[in-house]
Formats: sequence, structure tokens, C-alpha cells
Amino acid sequence: MMEKVNNKLAGWKAKTLSQAGRLTFIKAIWQPLNMYNMSSDFIPKKYCNKMDAICTNFFWGLRRDKPAMHLLNRKHIFAPRDRGGLGLRHSRDVRHLLHQRNISFRIANDSLIQELQGLDSCMPRFVFSGYGPFSLAL
Repeated sequence: MMEKVNNKLAGWKAKTLSQAGRLTFIKAIWQPLNMYNMSSDFIPKKYCNKMDAICTNFFWGLRRDKPAMHLLNRKHIFAPRDRGGLGLRHSRDVRHLLHQRNISFRIANDSLIQELQGLDSCMPRFVFSGYGPFSLAL
């Protein structure tokens, strides 16, 4: 996943984009791509910190020979816009929210299956028997 991110950022030349263009790129392409990748897999904090570092380095104009000077702390970059930040999201916060969403979805899905199995009608037996287009083979 980190290779995909680096390839995506390497395709765009940081030297040709202004800081506003880099910020737009991060918000419109880079963060949704990371969110999509994190929605199905649980990513360790180490990789989330690396993704945030890549994001800030790209924003400030990291060059291969030497990194550009960071004029603001990460706390200010990843702060909400109403607090004076740029409105970027921490990868570990997104990771935590997506993990909570997956857990709540699994709990709701398990309780629904238990309710369907516990009913004494022919419909759950038909659904769980393996026949029909909407069958659930357990």
C-alpha cells in the first residue's frame, strides 16, 4: 500500500504544484485513496504515521536530495479548519473510525443472522437452506 502511495505522489511533480495545489491533491486524491485502502484492512499505527509523514513531506515539497523546511507542526496541519488548521485528517484517526464502523457492522450483522435463525417460520429455513438467489449457506 505504501508503494501505491509513493507511486501516486511520484507521478505528480511536487515542484510544479503550488502549496494550494498540493493541498487540493492531498484532500481530493491522496486521503480518499488511503481511506479506501483502510476500509477493508486494519493497518498498524506505524504505517499510519508513515502515511502522515509522506503527506506532510509532500505538502511542504520534499525533494530527493533534501527535504524542505516544515513551517508548521503536524498538530497545526492536521487540525480542523475552524481551529486554524488545514483540515487534513490523521490517518490513525481515520483508521480508528473505520475499525469501529467495521466492528459495529459485524455486531449488527451477527445479531440479524441470530434473529433470522431463531425465528420459527419457513422463510429463514428457506434462506439458510441454500436454495434461492438470496441463500446464506452457513
